[in-house]
Amino acid sequence: MRDKFGLDFRIVNAEMLRDLRRSRGLYANPWTHYPRLIVSIDWLKRERPMRLLREVLPVAPKYPRAFDMLVVDEVHTCAPSGHGKYAVDSLRTQAIRTLARTASTPVLSATPHNGYLESFTALLELLDDQRFAGESGRPRPSWPGSWCGGSSGICTQVGRHTPVPRRNTQYLECTTPRGPDAHQMLAEYAASRGRPPGAMRAGQPPTS
Repeated sequence: MRDKFGLDFRIVNAEMLRDLRRSRGLYANPWTHYPRLIVSIDWLKRERPMRLLREVLPVAPKYPRAFDMLVVDEVHTCAPSGHGKYAVDSLRTQAIRTLARTASTPVLSATPHNGYLESFTALLELLDDQRFAGESGRPRPSWPGSWCGGSSGICTQVGRHTPVPRRNTQYLECTTPRGPDAHQMLAEYAASRGRPPGAMRAGQPPTS
């Protein structure tokens, strides 16, 4: 982050917390000492880190917010994994939800969620816990400006102007003269990886 953006970030972990309290005192809190922090969700969800976080958060969300921005990477790992009555918030979900209420929260993930409505609802609730809440996870019709699409095929059906272009999938024919031979050679090589050393390939003369 310092090399790419010129911003200094501190990594919050047990070692950093120990060094901070040695230099700043027993009651030093990393959430109030540094302007930009990087923290692991698996470390944050523990009891002691969450207690330190709650010490600096207001009882109810207010403006200006306690933090300017919270960026959550791989946010799909913070959603409940079950569905129906088995959808229970994990410690990750609870930790991120606590933080998300006190900051603007961009969430990042290149992995689709597990398909359960409860999981998708939990992710939407991180963005807006008033608009997206409850079992349905769908915004109320009286609230404009909200729309969720499940695939690019759905997006292309909304109006004439869409940021998702239509895909025209075509196959590419292999015109290499040794194309079939290359496939056979690849298959033989893959099979040879399971043979013991020195085993003979099919059609290969024995070596002296």
